[in-house]
Amino acid sequence: MSRPLQPLLTLLVLAAACSTVLAASRGQAEDEATDDVPRARDIVVRARTQAPAEVFQNTPVETEVITREDVQAMPARNAADVVARLPGIRAQRRVQGQDAAVSIEGMPPEYTLLLVDGQIYSGEIGGVGDLRDIPLTNVERIEILRGAQALRYGSEAAGGVVNLITRPPPEDGFRADGQGGAGDQGFVQVQAVAGIGDEELGGTVSYTEEQIDGFDGPESKGAVLVRAGKDSDYVARDANGHLRWQSGDGLRADTRGGWRREHEVLRFDDDITSFRKEDRFRGFQAFEWVGDLSRAQGSLFYYRNELDTSSGRSFELDEDQFKVDGVFDHFFETGPVTHAVSLGFQGRLERIRLEESALLFDPSDGGTVGVPLTTDKIQRGSLFAISESELTRWLTFEAGIRGEFHSEFSAQAVPQIAMLVTPVEQLKLRASWGMGHRAPSLRDLYQPPVPQLGGAYFLAGNENLRTESSTSYRLGFEWTPDRRISMAGTFFYNSIEDHIRSVAAGEIPIGETTLPPVDPGGRPGLPLICEVTGFFFPECGEEQTILVTSQLFRKTNLDKVRTRGFEARMELRPHPRILGQIGYTYLETKVVDSVLVGLDELPNEAKHTIDAYLRLDAPKLETRFVLRGRWRDGALTETSGTGLLGFTANRRASDSFILDLRVSQPLPYRLALFADVFNVTNERVVDSYVVRGTSFFVGLRGEIPWW
Repeated sequence: MSRPLQPLLTLLVLAAACSTVLAASRGQAEDEATDDVPRARDIVVRARTQAPAEVFQNTPVETEVITREDVQAMPARNAADVVARLPGIRAQRRVQGQDAAVSIEGMPPEYTLLLVDGQIYSGEIGGVGDLRDIPLTNVERIEILRGAQALRYGSEAAGGVVNLITRPPPEDGFRADGQGGAGDQGFVQVQAVAGIGDEELGGTVSYTEEQIDGFDGPESKGAVLVRAGKDSDYVARDANGHLRWQSGDGLRADTRGGWRREHEVLRFDDDITSFRKEDRFRGFQAFEWVGDLSRAQGSLFYYRNELDTSSGRSFELDEDQFKVDGVFDHFFETGPVTHAVSLGFQGRLERIRLEESALLFDPSDGGTVGVPLTTDKIQRGSLFAISESELTRWLTFEAGIRGEFHSEFSAQAVPQIAMLVTPVEQLKLRASWGMGHRAPSLRDLYQPPVPQLGGAYFLAGNENLRTESSTSYRLGFEWTPDRRISMAGTFFYNSIEDHIRSVAAGEIPIGETTLPPVDPGGRPGLPLICEVTGFFFPECGEEQTILVTSQLFRKTNLDKVRTRGFEARMELRPHPRILGQIGYTYLETKVVDSVLVGLDELPNEAKHTIDAYLRLDAPKLETRFVLRGRWRDGALTETSGTGLLGFTANRRASDSFILDLRVSQPLPYRLALFADVFNVTNERVVDSYVVRGTSFFVGLRGEIPWW
C-alpha cells in the first residue's frame, strides 16, 4: 500500500492548497434571514410571502432541505414517508427485511447513505439501510444530497445522502412535545420528546413506539408479497438521549445514545409462522471547538446490530462498528476571494458473526451436514481535503479528494468537484463530477450458501469480489423568475464498474432421495415378489439414490451498470396559503455483462415518474390540506424480493398511482389534530411488490413551549 500513498498524499496537499467554498457573505445573509423569522403565529403566515420558491439550497452541491414545518404538514409516519415521494427517489421494499431501501436516480440502494445527525442509525453495516426505521420524533430538518457524495461521507454515499438532523437540547428552559394516534389495520403510534437546559448544559430524551398489523395481498398479480397476511404484526420501540455541554470559550461536547428494537411476526395462509427480531445500539461522543477563523471537530461512534430471523432464511447476525473521525476547518481570504479548507480523517473497525441455522448437505463427505458460521473483521481508514471558495460574487467552486484505505483491498483516491454559477440573480447553474470506490461488505465476501424462502433458492458470498468503481456527472439549472415560482432541471449520468450483484451460479445439493425400482415389464405382482426376495430377480431393477438440488445465486462482479436521465421540478407559491410542487423523472438503466443474457436493465426502475404535492391553508380556521401523489409506469420486475438482478422475470409491471392525504386543524393550547389517508387510490402493486392498500390514521400533536 505504500506505492499509492505517495501520489495520494500529494493530491491531498494540492487539494488543501486549492481554492474552494463558503462565502462569508452568503453565511451572513442566511444568519440574518434566520434572525428575521417572526415567532408570532399571525406574522409567520405573512412571512410565507417573503420566502422565495427555491428548490435547492444556495450551494454547489444540490442540497434539498425539508424543514420541521414541512415534515409536520405531510402525511408521514416516518422518514420514508417524507422522502419517498421526492422526484428521483424510490423507496423499495424487500422481503429480506428492508421496508424502504432508498434508490436515488437509479443508483443501487447500497449507494445511498442514511444518517441521523451524521451517523448511521439502522441496517446492516456496509449493506442497505432502511429509511422506514428512522422516526420523526425529534426532527429539526432532513437534508437530501444528490449525486456522488463520497468526498465527505465515504464511498457508501456515492449515490447520495439522506441525513436527518434532530433538534438540539433547549438553551433557555424546558420543552416537551409529542403526538399519538391510531388507525385501521392495528396501527398505533406514540412519539414524545422532553428537554431542559440553559446556555451551558442541556439534555433531551425521546421515545417512539409503533405497531401495525399485516395485510392480505391481491391475487394473481405475480408480485412479491412483503407482508405475509393480515394476521402478521410489527412492533418497534425507539429510545434516544442527547446531552450537550458548552463552555464560554467555544468548546462544545455532545453525547448521544440510543436503542431500537423491532419485532415482526409473519403468518402465512398455510399457518406457517416466521419472525424477525432486531436490536440496535448507538453511542456517540462528539467534541467541537470554534475559534474566530477555525473550527475543529472530533467524534467517537459505536454501533451494534443484533438480528435473529426466520423470515426468508433462518440466521443470527451479530455485528458492530467502532469509528473515530476528526475534521479541521479554517476560513481565510485571499484578496476578494473567501475560502474554507477542511482537512479530516476517519478510522473504522467492523466485525461480524453470522450463524446460519440451516444445515448444508455435503455429498462429498458421505452425506454429512454442516452449520455455516462466519466470523471476520475489516479495518477501514480515510483522509480527505476539501476546499470551498467563492471566487467571485457569481462563481462558487468546491473541490477535494479523499483517500480510502481498506485492510482487504488496495488504497483508492476519490476526487470530486462541484460548481455553482449565478450569472443573474434569478438563475443558478450547477455542475458536478465525482467518483466512488465501494468495497464489498463482510456478508458480500463471506456469506456461505444459505437457503432463502424455505430453500426455494440459495444465496452465497464470494471472497474473490473486486471493489466497485463509480463515476457520476451532473449538470443542472434553477430559475426563479419570480418569488412565487421556481423551476429546476438536472441531467445525470452514473456509471458503475464491477457492480456487485447475485447471479445464477448453478445448482447446490440440499439432500438425497431414494426412487423405487422400475418395473420394465409391468408384470402383475412383481413389486411384491421383488420386495420379498430382496430384489433378487433381474426384472426387479434397483433402487436409485439421487441428489436433490436447488438453484444457487452467488455474488459476482458485473462488467458495467449505467443509469442516466433527467429530473425536472417546479415549485409554485401563487398565494401565501397555496404551495404546489410537481416533478418529473426520466430514468434509463443499462446493464452490460458477458454472463447475463437477455437482461439489459435494472429491475424496479421505471422510465417515467411524476410526483406532485399540493398544500392549501384555509382562511379563518387555518385548516391545512395536503395531497401527495406519485405515478410510475411499468418497470422490469424481479421475483425474489431482494432487488437482485439475477432474479428478473423478463416481465414488466403495470403502471401505478398512489395518492396520500393529510388534513390538520390547529387547536388552542398549541395542539393540532390531524388525519391521514394513505394510498387513497388503493393501489396494491408497485413494480415488483405488493403494497398496503388504503389505510387511515388519526392523531393529536401538542407542544409545551420553553419556560
